[in-house]
Amino acid sequence: ENEEKYPTSQCAKSLGVKREAIQTLLTPCEWHHTSSWFNETDYYDLTQITPEKLVQLQTFTVFKESVRTYQAHVEWLKWTGSRHHPKSTTHTAQNIIVKENNTFYTFYLPDGTQIRKKIGTKEAIYFEQSYSFTHPKAPLKPFLTETFMMA
Repeated sequence: ENEEKYPTSQCAKSLGVKREAIQTLLTPCEWHHTSSWFNETDYYDLTQITPEKLVQLQTFTVFKESVRTYQAHVEWLKWTGSRHHPKSTTHTAQNIIVKENNTFYTFYLPDGTQIRKKIGTKEAIYFEQSYSFTHPKAPLKPFLTETFMMA
């Protein structure tokens, strides 16, 4: 920070722009381990920002995708245990409905439960899409009832 290198949130605050703009338009110059979980935090060099790049950062708009719904084979990790002794268990589900919005996946399991996982997580989520709904607002409830309740 003595060298004008700051994490995303401080860069955004000092420049008066959105964090998403910093993360999308700038390249990190270095990273540091933070917290006791050894998270990797990107740092950005404010001295490298040109007036043209500042205009781009100020006019940046976040692209919001519509909700996508599809059927897929899914594999994800579930963490249990304690903070100092974490344990991961791999879970799989075949031919389930997946609803994807801007930041989360929602898995609709056959027993009626829903599981949410953040997009971009490090939990090794694997998808094999098998069927995509043609309409973004396709009626999900009738499909779930027909597929899972008839067994």
